[in-house]
Amino acid sequence: MCESQSEKAFNEMLARSQQISGQVPPAMQQPIPFVPPPKKVLSAKGKRERKNYFTAARYLGIAGVIMLLSPFIYAALLSGYHGNNEDGLAWGLFFMIITFFPIGLVLSAVALIMFDFGKNLCK
Repeated sequence: MCESQSEKAFNEMLARSQQISGQVPPAMQQPIPFVPPPKKVLSAKGKRERKNYFTAARYLGIAGVIMLLSPFIYAALLSGYHGNNEDGLAWGLFFMIITFFPIGLVLSAVALIMFDFGKNLCK
């Protein structure tokens, strides 16, 4: 009877010292099996929101690209002889670059952000 109590006390002291020192008993050293996280399924509302984001982003992206390219298309159409160069076509190109180009950049950036929101936020 004395041996079992002393064994019990010894085992408790051993477990406490292992816990304090950071050692782990051999039974605890076995690897934990990998459990994949559950897949999240989109509800009908989430699918509709994602579709709305993608649709709006697509239309904004198309408008942005058209506005980005319009000064360059105008410059391509501008080449050639225009009489005495007093018709102001060069100023038209300048004003297109300072108006359409930045607006096109903003619309394209908003479209990219909306694509990202539609992909990540509506999960």
